[in-house]
Amino acid sequence: MTISVIIEKENKGESFVYLKKLLDNSSFKIELKGRASSVKEGISLIKTLNPDLVFLDVELDDGLGFEVLEQFPNPLFETIFITTFDNYYKQAFEHFAFAYVKKPFRRSKLERVLNRFFLKEIRPLQKTKKLLSHLDKTNASILIQCGNTHHSISLEEIIFLKAEVNYTMFFLTKKRKILANKGLIYYQKLLEKKGFFKANRSVLLNISHIKSIYRKEMIILSNREKIAVSIRNRAHLSLLIETLK
Repeated sequence: MTISVIIEKENKGESFVYLKKLLDNSSFKIELKGRASSVKEGISLIKTLNPDLVFLDVELDDGLGFEVLEQFPNPLFETIFITTFDNYYKQAFEHFAFAYVKKPFRRSKLERVLNRFFLKEIRPLQKTKKLLSHLDKTNASILIQCGNTHHSISLEEIIFLKAEVNYTMFFLTKKRKILANKGLIYYQKLLEKKGFFKANRSVLLNISHIKSIYRKEMIILSNREKIAVSIRNRAHLSLLIETLK
């Protein structure tokens, strides 16, 4: 069962009732377990319930929903914004929102978003095996632009990459770091067939630098960095473990 919560203004509590009714009468195994109306309450709710999915409004009683997300820089949950505002769209996706749904939303719209959420949870084992057995080794390095300078970096030097809004931080061997001009999605497309695994929406890591995996929830890398694996990507990690045995 997927656990979800909703964080919205106190005077918009009708969304909780409406959303709960939609979820309870749908085929999706999602339980709406809690509600908060402020940034402070929202942070506490997420820490207490550890949800897989957060339905989040932009404007809360004491601030903006983005302030909630900023307290979870490496979250294990996905965020679906549900709001009457359309001028926060770009900011929402800078915070790696899974979806942005305008109110009032119809059942069909919500179902499309949730279908996408569940369809992305699991990749077939055959695809994972193919990915690992056909790693493209012809290009063993990558050219990274940092400001006006380009650096050629060997793939084996890269431990992991982390999204920094519109930039990407490369964490390299020998405790080096490089901030690249482009976003994580750009590098994911370049590296996902070269032995890199997306642990969560903000971290892409080099499989060869995995030292251990704890309960399929946490990956410890060669530099002792601990990377949390999101709910959606744990199934893929399980397949990866089986393939690497």
